[in-house]
Amino acid sequence: MKNIPFFILLLLVFGACNSDDNADEINEEIEENFFALKVGNTWTYNYFSRVGQTEEFENLGAVDQVTILSKTEINGETYFEMQTTTILGDQFCTVCPDEGVANRMVRDSLGYLIDTEGVIIFSSQDVDTDYLILEFEQYDIFGKLLLESELISVEAGNFECLKNEVFAVFEADGSISQGRDYIYFADGVGQTLRKYSGVMNPQHRWEKRLMNFTISE
Repeated sequence: MKNIPFFILLLLVFGACNSDDNADEINEEIEENFFALKVGNTWTYNYFSRVGQTEEFENLGAVDQVTILSKTEINGETYFEMQTTTILGDQFCTVCPDEGVANRMVRDSLGYLIDTEGVIIFSSQDVDTDYLILEFEQYDIFGKLLLESELISVEAGNFECLKNEVFAVFEADGSISQGRDYIYFADGVGQTLRKYSGVMNPQHRWEKRLMNFTISE
């Protein structure tokens, strides 16, 4: 199988219940607006690519500018309109969205960030519980919240983050992909980092890093 980035598998859309005390403590710490869903909030992200097999990453010059434009009621639920403007640089960016503007309606559903199609973007609850993201003919894409939080350092600062792992499960034999994506969210800040891997390569090749942000009071 080709070493396809998870972003392509997800598109493609645009990171068994553990009952121990540590998991309960993480869940109790989640505040009401963990995902920073408020009109006027903005985030700027840059995309980076690993330099060969080194630990160095180069800035590809591709930018995502994200803004929450509005909130609205849909079927009795409050959704927020999140607009992403993608500007591509001169270098080829494998995992970047197409250049242009894309809007998505999202909401917090009991600790799960979801869109109007019910696609889960991130989980801040239910440690080690697999959640289905997308189904394909040969594999399904799952995510899960990992137990341990992690201190993440990006251009926008240092953040204590919850971490979701995203992986493929192959229909043929139930095996799990070697490559994993990792998505990081900080409480009240939003997404700070995403690491992208190829399906067959456990070493991540790309990163989407938070460069700066504005959170409304």
